[in-house]
Amino acid sequence: MHNSGFNCVACQVLILPTTWRLKDDLMKAVTAAIAASARPAYYPGAEGRLSEFAARGEVPERIARPVGPDCVVTRADDDPMFTTTEVFAPALSTHEVAGDGAESYLRAAIAYANDTLHGTLGANILVHPKTIRDIGKDRFEALISDLHYGTIAINAWTGLAFLLPPCPWGAFPGHTPEDVQSGIGSVHNSFMFEASERVVVQAPWQPFPRSLLSGQFTLLPKPPWFITNKKADKLGKLLTGFEYKPAWGKLPGILLNALRG
Repeated sequence: MHNSGFNCVACQVLILPTTWRLKDDLMKAVTAAIAASARPAYYPGAEGRLSEFAARGEVPERIARPVGPDCVVTRADDDPMFTTTEVFAPALSTHEVAGDGAESYLRAAIAYANDTLHGTLGANILVHPKTIRDIGKDRFEALISDLHYGTIAINAWTGLAFLLPPCPWGAFPGHTPEDVQSGIGSVHNSFMFEASERVVVQAPWQPFPRSLLSGQFTLLPKPPWFITNKKADKLGKLLTGFEYKPAWGKLPGILLNALRG
């Protein structure tokens, strides 16, 4: 929903575990967040792409929003288009994979993303800290290493890596001009790391102070790129001003609005 889906790394497919008892609760929360978003569809051709996307779904769901067109949600299995074509609009497909536990689900989700989805720019993984501990940190990192995407965000948005100049930004290596998918090569990489393969960014499961409930000690407030952040517009201006001309006197306003978001 960031920028109404007009973003090269907008989430296109949500992969869910079939037998997870909280699956329906998650989708209700996602629907509520989408319904509360207000982003106009200013990009040329968005309405036409959304109409085609909805027409190809067997049972498309439309989520009304106060500003902009309805967000359309379909099942990724309904049409090959949903796994190979970037809609570049407020659209989402879902896919379910079987798994007897978190590790089994994660392995199946990684295989589906690698083998079925077109493009390798970014992948987001939402996982509770306790689940990582249950799997084992080393084992979890070994699983992540099998995910062939240029940027992997754990409990974060892949766009965060784009905002951090040290992070290489680009597709996973291996694409060719004949099958370019998400591109060839990378940009940013301010440390000039040679032959970068991917970057992994990780954020707390919850922002402060709720982060304490999951055993994570962080002061990170609600990120300004969250569509539910109430101070995102002010934070954007303040952070831009600070980047243009840093000054100690600008920090209190940034911190105050960050905590009130």
